[in-house]
Amino acid sequence: MFMELPRRVDHFINVVTRPIEYCSLFYGLNYLVDVKGVEEFTDIYRMVVDDLYTAFYDFGVFIVGEELWDMHFAFCAAPPRADGLPRDPGTSEVAIFHELLVKGNPEKLRMYAMRAVRNAYPELPYGEQRALAWMIERFITLAVERELVKPDVEAVWEDRKTSTEAESEVLDFCMKLEEHFSAFSRPETFLRRAKLIFEITPQACDCVGWHPFYGGERWARLTDTLLLRGRLPKVAWIDACWGAEHQTGNFVAYQLWVAGSDKWLVREVEGELLGDEYIYAEVLPRLLDAKREGDMKVVLAYCLLPLRDRLKEVLRS
Repeated sequence: MFMELPRRVDHFINVVTRPIEYCSLFYGLNYLVDVKGVEEFTDIYRMVVDDLYTAFYDFGVFIVGEELWDMHFAFCAAPPRADGLPRDPGTSEVAIFHELLVKGNPEKLRMYAMRAVRNAYPELPYGEQRALAWMIERFITLAVERELVKPDVEAVWEDRKTSTEAESEVLDFCMKLEEHFSAFSRPETFLRRAKLIFEITPQACDCVGWHPFYGGERWARLTDTLLLRGRLPKVAWIDACWGAEHQTGNFVAYQLWVAGSDKWLVREVEGELLGDEYIYAEVLPRLLDAKREGDMKVVLAYCLLPLRDRLKEVLRS
């Protein structure tokens, strides 16, 4: 697994950093091949589907791992007011609380995690309860000790780092996810346990739980979508992923960066070179809304230039 993981990470970065190209190609070629029956684009359509089917799953494991990393400041398994915690602690207070436990009393961190899991899922076998509690404890510990470090993607948006530097950080993060949690060699187990952690609520287990801007039901639903891989046809699963959302937007938005080729593609349509945040917040939602509303002219407008004229011909027919 460690030998092939760099190739897999490189592949999902290459796909997900080109959201406009892949979204427009996927839906444009779907319309062309599956609806209009134009066979000349069948091979490239299959390539796009295969790219997305592989990349979205590995990318999903990566971003779920990132969200679990946030537990060290965004999730607390301890009950309110435990060991000096305020009733409604902020992220900085949770981070300090966890740092004190990791460095001074790791047994108590383990106890709080197990207590929350047992309260939330009393029906689970003890071994699975223990595995969930260990996952909570381990993510928090690795984050506090800086052994697992989340990639600084915003540095690419702000030109403080190159995309090559950030790619190295993403690979290192994924390698650590595999080393500690077998996240890429046993993705279904990893995602299933992550979903259960996202669903832990204060009401269910008498704990502080997730901060509203992190984890919680939205990430549980997103993880549910990822777990449908292999149960849905490829095209249906990819469509479900394009429709999945977390707290800050679309499944692919804000997790990496937008490749230069995608920015130039957007420029061809918009008439100006736009930044990552605008593309995530405005262009991608507009493209997905157009697809949902059946406005294929908007979808096809963003397709790669070599295909655009032929796609327009089909649309007119």
